[in-house]
Amino acid sequence: MNKKLLVIVPYRDRESHLKEFIPYITNTLRSQRIETKIVIVEQNEGKLFNRGLLCNIGFHLYNNWCDYVVFHDVDMICDIIDYSYSSKPTSLLRHRTKKNTIYDCYFGGITLFPKNDFLKINGFSNEYWGWGAEDDDLRYRCYLYGLSVLTRDGWCEDLELTTNDENRAKNPHYQSNLSKLQNLRNKKDKSLIDQDGLSNVDTYFKIISQSQHSSHTLVSVKV
Repeated sequence: MNKKLLVIVPYRDRESHLKEFIPYITNTLRSQRIETKIVIVEQNEGKLFNRGLLCNIGFHLYNNWCDYVVFHDVDMICDIIDYSYSSKPTSLLRHRTKKNTIYDCYFGGITLFPKNDFLKINGFSNEYWGWGAEDDDLRYRCYLYGLSVLTRDGWCEDLELTTNDENRAKNPHYQSNLSKLQNLRNKKDKSLIDQDGLSNVDTYFKIISQSQHSSHTLVSVKV
């Protein structure tokens, strides 16, 4: 039986990217013959962007529909990528062809999880505000729970031209994010994971609106 894929796209203030992304992802998944639900989770203004929290919200709301999930940045359009099912957590992105090369152990951008594995690690942390480190936290959760992580040979065009240094400069909480990640690595304590993620995501958001489009569902949330 074919596996059902849930694609979750964390989003805010990238309308031009979204207009390019939606035709790309729908056409690509159609060509790969994968039954898919695409969910755009839009964060309202007022707080720093929280990618991990938005991914958790999308999964929390729609995981009953799927067998596996892909978390997908809206600014990544791929020349070569395979969205088919994997039995292990998998980074689908090895190369970014416009600018940055991918560092070893990169686990952001486009990441696939079997549904039960994402539940096992309690999803993303909800506490990484602004740019940086939520993807490294996610990979470390896999390590603590004994989940092997794979990488597929994906090639991607990055629509966002800002560098990592520019992103760090925009986020006044970047050092706090790094400290949180280092605390988890130092303590290696699963209870820190169990208390922060899917288990308490419903306390972090309120749905503003939900709209169904021909190609995707848009959920706007206040966090």
